[in-house]
Amino acid sequence: MKKHAQQYVAVKAGKRKGSSLQQGFQKPAQAVNRDVVIGETITVGELANKMAVKGSQVIKAMMKLGAMATINQVIDQETAQLVAEEMGHKVILRRENELEEAGNERP
Repeated sequence: MKKHAQQYVAVKAGKRKGSSLQQGFQKPAQAVNRDVVIGETITVGELANKMAVKGSQVIKAMMKLGAMATINQVIDQETAQLVAEEMGHKVILRRENELEEAGNERP
């Protein structure tokens, strides 16, 4: 009976050692800067999604610029541009009626 208990303890101890060898996820050292297409209006959450960052990071950047907004709040194109550029992303501005105007110009 004692031998069985010793083997059980040895096996259990071996499992603990093995679990310490697992590697965890390592965060990338540098953020990826993206081209962000911004329409006339955009929510803070949508902007965060396009930049592939958390919404809280966008809100934090807005606070640094002196603007306060929630994740679901709609912001204008100029504010979104300032925030995206502050976070190191390239901004492409898009007017909402740009597609309509292009469609009307065709013969």
